[in-house]
Order: sequence, then C-alpha cells, then structure tokens
Amino acid sequence: LIAGGDVATSGSYSANGLLGLGGRIDITGQSVRLLSTQIAARGYKQGGLVRIGGAFQGSAADRVARADYERFEGRFGSLPRLANASTTFVNDGVAIDVSAVRGIGGGAVIWSDKRTTMLGALRATGPRGGGTAEVSGKDELRYVDLTTINTGVGGNLLLDPSFITIGNFAEASSWQYAAIVGGAGLPGVARV
Repeated sequence: LIAGGDVATSGSYSANGLLGLGGRIDITGQSVRLLSTQIAARGYKQGGLVRIGGAFQGSAADRVARADYERFEGRFGSLPRLANASTTFVNDGVAIDVSAVRGIGGGAVIWSDKRTTMLGALRATGPRGGGTAEVSGKDELRYVDLTTINTGVGGNLLLDPSFITIGNFAEASSWQYAAIVGGAGLPGVARV
C-alpha cells in the first residue's frame, strides 16, 4: 500500500509463504497510521519482510556499507525504493508477524523521518534463528513497551533515532488519541 498522501488503516494484510519464504508488505505515505492492523508475512523456511513508513535506515545511501545490512535488508534480494513517511504511528492493537515455521525469522522496519510511535506487537521468530526489527526514525522515536517485540533467539532489534522520547501509559493513551484524530505530538514528554 503506497500512497502519495496520508495512510490510515485497520485492515488485514497477508503475504504468507506456505512452503518457502514469506512475502513482502510495504505500507507508506506522507503519514502512516496503523490502528488495529494485522500484518502477516510468515514463511516456512524464512519469514518475510514488512516495511512500514520506509525502508531499512530510511533508504540512506550508506546503509549498504553497514555490517548489519545483509541481516536487516540484503537477504531479501533486490527491493524497490520506498518513500519515507514523515510520521508513523503503530497503535497497540496492531500485530506484525514475520516469523518462520522451520527456518529463520524475517524482518520488519517501522520508520519515519520526523516521529515514529510504536505501541504494537511484532514477532520475527524462527526455530533456526531469530529475525530482525528496526523500530526507528531519522528524528524522534516514541516507544512504550519493548516486551511486545520478539525477534527470537539470536534476533536483532535496532533502535537508533536522534531522540528517544520516554513516556508512561497516560502519555501513550494521549499519543493514541492524537494519532486517531490526526493530531500532532503532545507536550510534556522527555527527549533523550
């Protein structure tokens, strides 16, 4: 789902690979709001790839020189360029599953250039090795519950924005309300 404007969805998206590799699901636009969205790109031998709001490291040209490039993006082959969202919001009712039945977990990227808020669940597990998840952005990452992300044994979770905003449950509820009605960020949070 690639949009030139804003994207707000509570839909279900599936690209499961029953006997081989999981598929790829891309969702991006000027702003992206996943409200109660269910996304599955599971695979038998390897989980698939889900990119929300942008690609690995925001498609930065130097990302291919990173030591972890192959693990996060390179192993999925040639990928189309993906426009970056300005803001990305993933609500607590969202579930993203890029797990594998017999092999290694897949990968997921949650990205934006200005503000990424991640409250949802993400699973990238596999019995032969965990997968990858990048939950980040160029500027600010607002993140609440690390326990909802499972990259499995040997998996990788990358958080590397310019700022991480630490909030509590009350602030997360305010973030949800603002995202649902399309409002901007709220004051009263610490940036580190």
